[in-house]
Amino acid sequence: MVKCIRVGLVAILAFLAVSRPARAQEGVATGEQEASSGQQQGDVAGGSGSPQNGIDQASATSAPVAAGDSSNSTAFPVTKLGSAQWLEPNLHSQIHLGPIYVGSVSVSALGASGLDEAGQTLPGMSYLAVVNTDVNFDWLTHGARITIQYLPDVVILDGVVQTNLDNQGLALNISHRLSSRWTVTFQNVSSYVKGNAVYGASNFDVSPVTGNGVESPLLQNPQEWFNNSTGVSVSYQLNARDQLNFGAGFQYSHSDLSFLPEDAYTYTASVGWGHQLDATKSIGFQVQATERDFSSLYPQLSSGQIGATFSDRLSPTLIFNAALGSGTEFSAGTWYEVAVGDAIVRKDFKTSSIAMEVFRGINGGPFLTNGYSTRVDSSYSRALGSRCRASLGAGFESDTYDNTQFSFSGTVVTGFLGCGLTRRLSWFASYAERWENLGPFSAGTSSAPGIFVSSGLSWSFTRAAGPASPVPAGVL
Repeated sequence: MVKCIRVGLVAILAFLAVSRPARAQEGVATGEQEASSGQQQGDVAGGSGSPQNGIDQASATSAPVAAGDSSNSTAFPVTKLGSAQWLEPNLHSQIHLGPIYVGSVSVSALGASGLDEAGQTLPGMSYLAVVNTDVNFDWLTHGARITIQYLPDVVILDGVVQTNLDNQGLALNISHRLSSRWTVTFQNVSSYVKGNAVYGASNFDVSPVTGNGVESPLLQNPQEWFNNSTGVSVSYQLNARDQLNFGAGFQYSHSDLSFLPEDAYTYTASVGWGHQLDATKSIGFQVQATERDFSSLYPQLSSGQIGATFSDRLSPTLIFNAALGSGTEFSAGTWYEVAVGDAIVRKDFKTSSIAMEVFRGINGGPFLTNGYSTRVDSSYSRALGSRCRASLGAGFESDTYDNTQFSFSGTVVTGFLGCGLTRRLSWFASYAERWENLGPFSAGTSSAPGIFVSSGLSWSFTRAAGPASPVPAGVL
């Protein structure tokens, strides 16, 4: 239930993302090349895989690019599932069947403490083998692009596949240009999390081109979670600076708590306007109406939100994004206030980069009253010579409510080192440590730190390897 409430807050920021207009400055960043820019969750050896379970609606969006933008060869950029980076079109893979191809595969050995098994924390260290890959379908024509991305993660313990640790991600995106001004996009994003997270490298990714960020789940949560989001958006380019966006969406989510299984059905409709202030600045405004129905004892929830976004390319290597949203929720005859704010900054240097994101949400009710959600993520990445890269990351998350048994908080720190051994083969190693302070509601977890140490190899099927970039070394 706590996670469902957080989804409601994050959904406000998700709908704000589409109100940002196409930015002519997107191709300005000198550090846009993935292998040398300090990409936080990019590809080992330049592969296209970035397996994570931190997947939300913004993880596979697409939007028209301003005319003359050299940062992508297509007018339909699609974000990699579970990453803030773009999925490159027209990639040639060693394993492919027409437009279907495998981007990369990685295998790692991992030692972890504090894993949860059937609601009980396993004692001592657990030793696992982790296999993850990415399978893509990418079909591009002059006026349309269709992509399907699938991220399977498999965890093996003592020769047995651990289904309680396997997470899956699937995304479908269809974009079609109806005319020089009208573009329609359909997307469907599904994610399945069994309630466990095996941590590898940095859990935070910020695009050096757009400044948009993606975070992975930070804390353990002893519940099964399935989410499927479907949306249709239509954009109309008024002129070179202004764009209108119209959207409708449906989201189904399922959480399987032992005492309260729940299904939620969410319907949304939105309209937004994006404006390019100048070559480096853009703003956006959006209005959204939402209705959420529950299969359990919770009453129907209706809400309305308004929001604004601002993006500024402060310099060729420094970008800043901010979003603010507020609204009201109506349930069981009572109105409740909701507000969120989010700020992201990324700075690229010659051989390194640093990024930070701060999120704050306030939820008046109706299920848990006076809720405050905070999430802070930061990362630092640096190239070591021409073939290696190292990174450090840290994250903090806190959710507090009047009913303290539903409150929880936690911190995670990560370290990563990766090197390109050949043109396609890379070696990587990572360390992560997590501290949790959870209320009685989260049975089966504790405040004891969890430690994750891993090392493995990654093979890129799509292109030659540059300096290795951080990727998760587990089900992240």
